[in-house]
Amino acid sequence: MSHQTTSDADIVRQVEFYFSDSNLRRDKFMKETLKQNDGSMPVSVLLTFKKVQAMTSSVEAIANAIRSGSEALKVSEDGTAISRATPFSEESLDQADFDARTVYVNHVPMDATIDSLTETMSAFGKVNMVRIPKATDEGRPHRGFAFVEFADVASVAKAVEALPKKSARKVESEEAQENEKPENAAEEQGETTPAEADKRDDVKAMYALSHADWKKVDEKRKKERALKTQDAAQPEKVHEKDRLVRITGDLSGAKREALHSLFTPIGDVKFVDFPPSSEFATIRFATAEIAKNVVEKVSEGNVKFGENVLSAALLTEEEQEAYWKKVEEDKAARDIARQTGRRDKRQGNKHQGKRKRADTAAEEPTNKAAKTTTTDGDVDAAPAASESA
Repeated sequence: MSHQTTSDADIVRQVEFYFSDSNLRRDKFMKETLKQNDGSMPVSVLLTFKKVQAMTSSVEAIANAIRSGSEALKVSEDGTAISRATPFSEESLDQADFDARTVYVNHVPMDATIDSLTETMSAFGKVNMVRIPKATDEGRPHRGFAFVEFADVASVAKAVEALPKKSARKVESEEAQENEKPENAAEEQGETTPAEADKRDDVKAMYALSHADWKKVDEKRKKERALKTQDAAQPEKVHEKDRLVRITGDLSGAKREALHSLFTPIGDVKFVDFPPSSEFATIRFATAEIAKNVVEKVSEGNVKFGENVLSAALLTEEEQEAYWKKVEEDKAARDIARQTGRRDKRQGNKHQGKRKRADTAAEEPTNKAAKTTTTDGDVDAAPAASESA
């Protein structure tokens, strides 16, 4: 087996990464193997990892490199196993510390790799780990964002300052637009090919957020998703009269979630219909009695959006009929699109699966467990290249 020119330092750096806190806290396979072997990892197992295979096929070469070049690791007397000098303790890990040293990077180019992104982010400080989550579809290599863990907090500040920033409102808007798309948007609409998606992503400049700022955006997105799920799951008497209320007034900057939270204390809100750029919102309440109560409270000036006084009125009988008719039409259209998308996807996967089995039959890893369980579902994870390398 031929290998590219590899130094002992390269081997040490890669193996130390596998045993690092950054990797072990997420790497289920490594943790389980260490637990089964009293804290040691057989070198023979390390040799099943692709990155190690690319460096050497020799147990002796790995053992000698670790003996002479690593203070964090130690080698067994017979040279067949490696362990940490300080045993790994998951209980002693400080999640807050990891978060403080991590940035979220968006608009990662589709052709980016762990190594290339590590090299880019190393301009701001030593990188401990890079994670690029896998795409949920087969049209893209990853999801367009990554998490980069630095060795210190100062590097986070440098990265956030150096990469193009966007206001929180703009970031939230982009996240919301992305989440408005159905999971099979490309298939259902037939509008965007993977190549076009790659081209679009490459044009956008990467930007970075601290983990804390990303968490705020992510939590808000999760709440909006939960709200949509809740609205869809709750049964409602679709044609019950007089439970639709139109809300008007200054709704600048308002979102469905905010309006849902505003009116929920008054009564059970089933759904907030508030399309982008709309000058009014239509809210479905659980009963006509609740809707009537809402109109009364709003009329008394007891319900405001920020400092803005709102107005409320029940939809007329004609407006209600038109509203429910549109709801049924939209639902029917979504059902047809969903069924068509699923059928097309099944057919596509059937043919693609045959090609993939033929193409990859000879490329199965020597250790499947290592492939399927390391890095906790991410595309890959790797250490930073040393500054001297």
